[in-house]
Amino acid sequence: MLTWKECGYVNVISVPQGAPDLKAKNFEKEFAYLQDPYVQSVLKDIDIHYLAVDNDPAGIKLRGHMAMILGKERCRIVKYQTKYKDINDVFIGKGDLPALGKKGVDECFYNASPVPIRGVIKASHVREDLEKIANDGFTPGLGCGVEEVDRLFTVKRKLIQFTTGVPGSGKSVWTRWWLTKMIQHNADLDLRWALFTPENRPVAREYAKIAEKASLRG
Repeated sequence: MLTWKECGYVNVISVPQGAPDLKAKNFEKEFAYLQDPYVQSVLKDIDIHYLAVDNDPAGIKLRGHMAMILGKERCRIVKYQTKYKDINDVFIGKGDLPALGKKGVDECFYNASPVPIRGVIKASHVREDLEKIANDGFTPGLGCGVEEVDRLFTVKRKLIQFTTGVPGSGKSVWTRWWLTKMIQHNADLDLRWALFTPENRPVAREYAKIAEKASLRG
């Protein structure tokens, strides 16, 4: 709080009892001060709250609870430059970290961001993956070795693929053919697979159909 005051920020308060214990299960006492009548009278006139906490597990937990209590839509998260733990370190430096002074403090304030919405993924969150795609291109999935088909369709492991169509359109025939060719084309991967076709009985006939597809060329 004193660092913010030193840099000219007037409406600043500190958390009376610090960040809550990481092992605590009940936080009523830790945040009781927010229910104080005077505090409530002040909070109702504030449009935006800037949360500047320690960049450690306890501080992050404190920030999360404060945002929930004050309203996430009314909070902004103050982030520090790389490796700085709090705003005081930004201002005066610490160890090998240089002092960034008031300019560094102002930068933290003006770069404050809204509370992240769970489930929303920004491009910055997947920067490394994007750089890999930029350098190497998209990694193709497993194909069947037929160029005309692989250009349109490949599969990725651990994902479910669906083949749909009207009855009698050849879904089962095509699936058997593609699956067989895909296994043959990727023999070095030693792929294991299972086929669930309860409507196709006897089982020996299904194996015969698969063997027929395996013997086809192209």
